[in-house]
Amino acid sequence: GYLRASKGITPAEWTFEGHFKNDPCMPGTLMFEGCLQAVGFYLAGLGYTLRKDGWRFEVAPDLAYALRCRGQVIPTSKMLITEIFVEEVHDGPIPTVYADFLCTVDGLKAFHARRVAVRLIPDYPLTSRPEVLDGYVEPKPVAVVDGFPFGYHSLISCAWGRPSDAFGPMYRVFDQGRHCARLPGPPYHFMSRITRIDGPIGGMKVGTAIDLEYDIPSDAWYFDENSTPVMPFAVLLEAALQPCGWIACYIGSALTTDQDLYFRNLDGSGTLHKELLPTSGTLITRATLTNISRSGGMIIVGFDVRCLLDGESVYDLKTVFGFFPTKALANQVGMPPTDAERATLEAPSDVLVDLQPRPARYFAGPLVLPSQMLLMIDRVDGWWPDGGKKGLGRVRGRKDVEASEWFFKAHFFSDPVQPGSLGIEAMIQAVQWAAIELHLHEGMAAPRFEGLALDVAMSWKYRGQVVPRNQVVTVDMEIVEIRREANGVLVLADGFLWVDGLRIYGATGMGIRIVDAPNPRRKPPVAYDTRTGTPLLTGPTSSEERVTADGWVGDHAPTWTRPALPAMSMVHRLLVAAEASDGRRPTGLTDVTIHRWVVVDPAIRLRTQIEGHSAKLLVHNDARNRWDVAASGTVHFDPLELPPSEPVNAQRAEPDPYAAGRLFHGPALRFLTELSAGERSASGTIDP
Repeated sequence: GYLRASKGITPAEWTFEGHFKNDPCMPGTLMFEGCLQAVGFYLAGLGYTLRKDGWRFEVAPDLAYALRCRGQVIPTSKMLITEIFVEEVHDGPIPTVYADFLCTVDGLKAFHARRVAVRLIPDYPLTSRPEVLDGYVEPKPVAVVDGFPFGYHSLISCAWGRPSDAFGPMYRVFDQGRHCARLPGPPYHFMSRITRIDGPIGGMKVGTAIDLEYDIPSDAWYFDENSTPVMPFAVLLEAALQPCGWIACYIGSALTTDQDLYFRNLDGSGTLHKELLPTSGTLITRATLTNISRSGGMIIVGFDVRCLLDGESVYDLKTVFGFFPTKALANQVGMPPTDAERATLEAPSDVLVDLQPRPARYFAGPLVLPSQMLLMIDRVDGWWPDGGKKGLGRVRGRKDVEASEWFFKAHFFSDPVQPGSLGIEAMIQAVQWAAIELHLHEGMAAPRFEGLALDVAMSWKYRGQVVPRNQVVTVDMEIVEIRREANGVLVLADGFLWVDGLRIYGATGMGIRIVDAPNPRRKPPVAYDTRTGTPLLTGPTSSEERVTADGWVGDHAPTWTRPALPAMSMVHRLLVAAEASDGRRPTGLTDVTIHRWVVVDPAIRLRTQIEGHSAKLLVHNDARNRWDVAASGTVHFDPLELPPSEPVNAQRAEPDPYAAGRLFHGPALRFLTELSAGERSASGTIDP
């Protein structure tokens, strides 16, 4: 095989600045790096990166390579050509390429490497996300089996880490890339530690039971995203179901076969007894394995689950999961509908409400739908106030599936699928929309939705999945009862969820209650400077905001993949906060330090902190439930004397940096209309 790549060279290349003083040239190691990147592209082009989520390229170790440099890239160079001459491609568990490299600078052969081996090896998100466990100390005793502790480190490893770090030596067989079932990762991971385990590891024993704790963060993202500051039912359902998935892995289900197995919830029935608030503290989930059966390469497991808060029941649940081979998932037939039921998918309606602009009727009134991250319906395109079997109303909502959705990244690593709990959430939101449309809250002083109606049993069934390649999710719900109560209104509904014309979910007895009661108050969280451990001020000198990747922020992706907040946007926030705190307009900032990237994927929470002349920008670390310093500086209100600027050296006109790929900015940030560059300077024309 063969691959050829090119890179235009300009005097403004960053490599010339530091290598070397008064003798600028590109390091030969960077030519070698370019060759390695080209080989990675070659392997990807052959398809080896498919279904290799988290894997990375590396130079094969323990081999000697002959590298020769016989030329250089200097500021006057024009073009660097990289050529890859492939000698061997080794298939198998660790794909490897053996190739010769040749770099040519303006026609001169400058770099050569003989028979370099580059391979693709398994790796895991925790490798590149050290902040998830950075400095974490388990605050309570945890369950230990055969000397292996099952605290947060093992639980987050079950989501994003090496399988043997999740379950010990038993799972080393999965460390080299073989698929195994996973827990969801942040921000959809709701497990802190396991405090009790009854049953042997790897024992496939009915009766295996655990107590699992989840420390509910008082400032968790889902309290802000929900229509009222209570834990959304989707989150509580996950907190109840995730321990079941953990037990299914702990007993060794995946070790009973050589096939790759995928874990899916099938059905359940439960009753919610109590709402969870930002001040609730620690939720305890007791899950017990009640049944194991095998059929046709599949493993079916059943569970009894009880969630408790301070000894009181929060949620009781019976549920069934299955382990399925790839072929079984590919051939799902869903829940076959009748012709009349299928006709509801495209039944005409005069109603079309786009929820993406957040119309005030549904997002700024007495009753509101959730915010963007939790909103699971893009539009309502069907509403029949007298529809349904009971004539009480029928609603149809749709959501376009985007492969970049945050929940695909969280649920699951190497097996992206929309959580079924968010499908249930879409159904709930459709009924909430209908309740608003029917004005069921009229006459109430302070109406709000419960997360799900308390003390009303609901059942669901899943017979399919929503994956990134799908196009449209449709929910079709009909109201079967409207019951006036002493302090509100209870709405009961049944319905289905479809994806691309296949009916895959069903729910019955879904209760939506509107109560006449003020929203629960949240306890203000305490923020800490994670570098010093000292509390940060809250109050008039502190402000908080939520930033999403929608709009212009999504067009600022320095790595070309994930959007990040621009450094000057951080500086701007510090200046605005300083003016709001002091009342005077700042004249500038000095000692500005950017401590970390602020990746906006899909949303982040920021807090500005002003104390005297000290300004800090904090970003919330959802995985660790803490505030990390992202930027800091010293605020000045008196005139600042700026040092004189250096004289501008000779510059030459440059081609469009956006079209040439030299700047990563998307359309919303492409302000530069002309660009000139010299050896140590650049100038341009900006049209905002």
